[in-house]
Amino acid sequence: MANLHAVIFNDPIAGPVIDPFARGNDFDRTVFVPAADEKSAAKLASSLENDGVQRIEVCGALGPRTAAAVLEATGNRISVGVCTFGIESIAGAATFDQKISGGNQVAVAILYVSKGANPVADRVVIERGVVRMIFVPVPHESAAASEATALVDSEKVDLVELYRGIGQTATAQVIDAIADRIPIGSTA
Repeated sequence: MANLHAVIFNDPIAGPVIDPFARGNDFDRTVFVPAADEKSAAKLASSLENDGVQRIEVCGALGPRTAAAVLEATGNRISVGVCTFGIESIAGAATFDQKISGGNQVAVAILYVSKGANPVADRVVIERGVVRMIFVPVPHESAAASEATALVDSEKVDLVELYRGIGQTATAQVIDAIADRIPIGSTA
């Protein structure tokens, strides 16, 4: 049986036809599912639980209230986390939010661990409105800082979120590498 996780990410224009995508292998898989809001995320959570997902991580833009709704929707039977921002990233996250609200183009890098992944060849890019989301698998958490730095330099990302398998030590390394340039959120 595969180790199955899900990330519910914010997509305000997600319609009734949900278009998730998955990354990983037969033993370790992450499913990425768009949700427009708290209510749709909670609805998706039940379905994800029925599909065998053992942990759901909620995008920072959807926030702790959505994570609580997801936890309630699953009856507290599976682990639920939420991407949050430390004090070093609060001002930058607020600026990022203002950019989106003002209709300015932004880019977000979403990093997660997927053993054996190639961060360039295996990435997925989704553009929705003013937001460009770059989903980037790293083969191990120690690669997160260098990959995040490369994304800031080459893709000009405005915000980085760290998910599945990127723990506190690797998160601290990412913060040390780029927090003076952009905000970093983490589920660690």
